[in-house]
Amino acid sequence: MKKISLFAILLTAAAMTACTDYKAQINDAYEEAAFKAAAEVIGGFSGGEPIADLPILSSGSSSDYSAIPCGDIWCGRQTPHSEHYDVRWFSYIDSVGSYFTFDDTTTINSKDTTVDFSSLVDNYGYVGGNYWLWTQSSKSTYASVVAQIGNPDGSSYWDVTSGGGICVVYSSTSQLKMMLSFIDEKEDCGYDKPMVLLPENGNTYPPVVAEFTWDQFEQEGWANKPVNIYDVIIKLYGFDFQFAEKYSDNTGFFRIYSIGYLGTCTNHY
Repeated sequence: MKKISLFAILLTAAAMTACTDYKAQINDAYEEAAFKAAAEVIGGFSGGEPIADLPILSSGSSSDYSAIPCGDIWCGRQTPHSEHYDVRWFSYIDSVGSYFTFDDTTTINSKDTTVDFSSLVDNYGYVGGNYWLWTQSSKSTYASVVAQIGNPDGSSYWDVTSGGGICVVYSSTSQLKMMLSFIDEKEDCGYDKPMVLLPENGNTYPPVVAEFTWDQFEQEGWANKPVNIYDVIIKLYGFDFQFAEKYSDNTGFFRIYSIGYLGTCTNHY
């Protein structure tokens, strides 16, 4: 995979600051423009508490882990988790009350977006947990986790054209948006990023593999700023997995086990 610019040497404090600033920018954009423009979203799921945590994949069972395919971008059960990328996970959520519960003790909302995903991945081999969308607000609601392989400030990004597309190893009780994050996305598309929908499949185990070519990623159109997908994938910095009111139930459970380029989500590790 051709790299447009080499990863800058990232100090931990600087990386965390960049992520925090970026999450705030996305939240502001979604609240003030993105979801207001999507006035046709379906509404009115009843509010409630998040579903109970579902059984966690038993760590330490080699037979369990060997059944999970690994993609070549990131794989939770593999150490190191990627052969090519420094993947960093973060989360951003609306400001009206939605939240994630990632394990028995970690709950985050828009006011508390710091999660030690490395501990979750190392212990269980995935990023996942419960989500809950507060759909009684006049604003549309959302909750996202992002696999970041570069930096939104443009200091590092990737040309992923030759990857052909994406495969994802996951399970989810509700539809999950997967959006492509790229530098200059605010100016180019107003955060209406090209996306696909990962179908709900329940709490399946082993998890399922979904595959998409680049041409299958499409914008929703609410920002009125069309962008060519091949202009996007030459400057990619991450993959944004989002539960949103328009597509998802107001509560559910998900796990993301691996991400890879088209055709690589196999048991090749």
